[in-house]
Amino acid sequence: MVKASLHALAFAPDGATLYAASGTHLGVLRWDLATGKELPPLGRHDGGLNGLALSADGRLLAAVTMGGSLYLWELATGQTRFVAADLGYATVVAFSPDGRLLALANRGNHTLLKGEEVVQQGPENRAEVRLVRVADGKVVHRFTGHTGGVGCLGFSSDGRTLASGGQDTSTVLWDVASLNLAVSPPAAAPGPEEMEELWAGLGQGAGEAQPRMARLLASPAATVRFLAGRLKPVAGADPERVRPLLRQLDSDDFAEREAATRELEKLGEAAEPVLREALKSELSIETRRRVEGILEGLNGPGGAGRRRTARALEVLERLGDRDARALLRRLSEGTEGAWLTDEARAALRRLDRLGPGGQ
Repeated sequence: MVKASLHALAFAPDGATLYAASGTHLGVLRWDLATGKELPPLGRHDGGLNGLALSADGRLLAAVTMGGSLYLWELATGQTRFVAADLGYATVVAFSPDGRLLALANRGNHTLLKGEEVVQQGPENRAEVRLVRVADGKVVHRFTGHTGGVGCLGFSSDGRTLASGGQDTSTVLWDVASLNLAVSPPAAAPGPEEMEELWAGLGQGAGEAQPRMARLLASPAATVRFLAGRLKPVAGADPERVRPLLRQLDSDDFAEREAATRELEKLGEAAEPVLREALKSELSIETRRRVEGILEGLNGPGGAGRRRTARALEVLERLGDRDARALLRRLSEGTEGAWLTDEARAALRRLDRLGPGGQ
């Protein structure tokens, strides 16, 4: 177990990983809870961390540093989505339930204790709560009212209200819903060429994909129409086609094993449910190694196609309107056990918890 000063802890939504913000380590500390094993730290930042938060969908991790920066990491790839600097000495950060907003609290220096004397500081140093739009990393609103530092934040389950607790012993409820800040300002719909560029950009690194996702979020109707042409429910491969290929993975002929591997890779997500089911049975070491390698190629962060699809699903969930939900519902009707089918269903469950229109 690493020895470190820990300032905040957060469980992954699936309960598999514990994350910790350390004041002394330049990376988010992580542990695999099934084994208790410490995992390599996530990311690097400009100083010790004061607080961190995980989005409800488990896609993103946000952290505030002692250097006054807000970091947003994509957990699937471990890459940085954005860094927002010069936000002040924030001590705590929280995601809205729909993942569209981040709230962070500035410690403030409104009062200083010198001996038994309380010295009042200027109003420019008052503590405040800031709202940051996840789509573009911009501060979109500031709440002021606490006369001391803010030590805790929490959104209501529907995301409409934010609560903050301060050293002045007060708890303040802020109306978030009426501000209508979570969605990027409307923009002219991208033309066909730009839309193709945005689609291709979703498969790039997290930092490059972030502004493209923001552009798509700013044009909901055009985005959903376009994605409906790119995302299709997974139609499973015929098991009678996959099973002979599985047997060939254990062939004595290396060329035959390689050819079967390539054929299964070409089938892609269509073969995934059958391959996952095969792993539950007794396989030779060679067959298991190859099946696991094929699945890793499908699901691993190294694949631009899977990254692109995952981010497109995130865009649909962040939009959360009737058309976006309808497309997610179609995708959820794909083959049982396929990654895309499962991800679409999970997105719909989270949206259902938020209500008909989300936040």
